[in-house]
Amino acid sequence: MPADAADDAAALFARGLRAYEARRLGEAREALERAAAADPRHVDARYVLGLVYLEGERCGSAVRWFEAAIALAPREAKLHYSLGVALGRLGARERALAALERAAELDPRFADTPFQQGVLRAEVGDDAGAEAALRRAVALDARHAKARLKLGIVLVRRERWAEAADELERAAALLPDEPAAPLNLAKAYRRLGREADAARALEAYARLAEAARRRALERRDREKAREMVEAARLAEADGDRAAARALAARALELDPGREDARALLDELGGR
Repeated sequence: MPADAADDAAALFARGLRAYEARRLGEAREALERAAAADPRHVDARYVLGLVYLEGERCGSAVRWFEAAIALAPREAKLHYSLGVALGRLGARERALAALERAAELDPRFADTPFQQGVLRAEVGDDAGAEAALRRAVALDARHAKARLKLGIVLVRRERWAEAADELERAAALLPDEPAAPLNLAKAYRRLGREADAARALEAYARLAEAARRRALERRDREKAREMVEAARLAEADGDRAAARALAARALELDPGREDARALLDELGGR
């Protein structure tokens, strides 16, 4: 590959990576696809493109980019791990588990791999397999909060109440804003005859569930605002300044902290 093409690919990748880290997914996708086209052996461009599509819930496209990266770097554990996550979201659980098993072979110290294996096994009702995988995850990382929470939930399903309560108490300490921990703790406490603890856990669940609902609405508004800023930039590029102003103004209403929307409005003279 000519040196200038490699330089172009490197610059495009750097631009795409910055955009991805700032969660400007449309901009990231465009730059990274150009980088991948400029350098047919650019592994990281293909890998980060997979992450962009995965974050955008376009899991089929994510799988294709992860597989393209693996074809170039078959011993990179993170590629197999990410492929497993994308396949799992598509519901292709057997293929997902095979990809995660390969990731574990290549990097046996990465706790997220057995965590994902445990999640997938729990989804198909293999609670014994899920428990084994999740115990591997917490053995690798004692502070893996999501693994402890999922392990506690699996133990509730297996009616191992004392063990479940122990894991869920640890999960609740690590994830103080997660409503699933006190909800499942209440189930375990009741089976253990700890009625007062169960009542307190249910009160905590109600409080945290409401807070989680509010956060979800705020995240939705922030995501809509991000999309509107991208649309405003496209409208500006097309010369439609009125539409760009309207979109940027609406983005700022949804997310008053969006400095890019504020800057765009200032540039367009819209405030």
